[in-house]
Amino acid sequence: MKIKDYRDLTFTDDFMFCKVLSDNPDLAKKLAEIITDRKIKSIDFPKDQYVLRGSYEGKGVCFDVYFADDTNTKYDLEMQTTRQTNLPRRSRYYQSLIDQSTLEHGADYSKLPNSYVIFICVRDPFESGLAKYSFENICKENGNPLNDGAYKIFINAKSPKADTPLLQELVEYLKSGKVSGGISEEIDAAVSLAKRDRKGAQMFYTLEDKIRETSEEARMEGRIETTIKMGLRHNLTPEQIVQDLVEDCDLDPDVALKAIEEYQKQNN
Repeated sequence: MKIKDYRDLTFTDDFMFCKVLSDNPDLAKKLAEIITDRKIKSIDFPKDQYVLRGSYEGKGVCFDVYFADDTNTKYDLEMQTTRQTNLPRRSRYYQSLIDQSTLEHGADYSKLPNSYVIFICVRDPFESGLAKYSFENICKENGNPLNDGAYKIFINAKSPKADTPLLQELVEYLKSGKVSGGISEEIDAAVSLAKRDRKGAQMFYTLEDKIRETSEEARMEGRIETTIKMGLRHNLTPEQIVQDLVEDCDLDPDVALKAIEEYQKQNN
């Protein structure tokens, strides 16, 4: 897979999104204000790709941009460029990790801060045409809010019209890169500045190389597993499977034999 040139990145590219907001906390604050319709006095400096894990063996999550405001309300901003059907459950898991990370052992539940999980999507996540989808827990019978402080918001960059001028400007910029006012001009200027950052470019290419290496390793592991599985299914001897792994996957015979033993151990 060809790596995108750093100079061609836009605000909707995950790396640029993280860098711009992490380097410009005031911009991250303004973005959160526009999306949540809340006035925020100040924020703690955003943490780039903040990592949370529910338990030692649990699935870890690498947040794009994560910060707290002056009332200790937590915000997770995620850039979503691919269409995924599991975004609702993903947002639920993200919020649960925020809860686990912020409530100390033995603390009263009243100390649990409010939190916003925000997905900025370049495609309409619910295909209803809205620019903003806001969710909170409510009573099905009377519509009253649960007031548990958990909020999820999905921004749709494909929407033709938003409810507020600032959100409309943001959506238009996300969709086309058009600068039409203060917030889009500020984002665009921050992106342009980030593109001239040599350290940022070096970090981007290093990260992309690691991702590509990981993908290649995963593909190789898949080939090895398939070769072993098919060999066992056709009742080949371990020696024959080793030979296939040597020829098809370029493995050393000792490594191939160990791979067979490990596969049998995991699947018995």
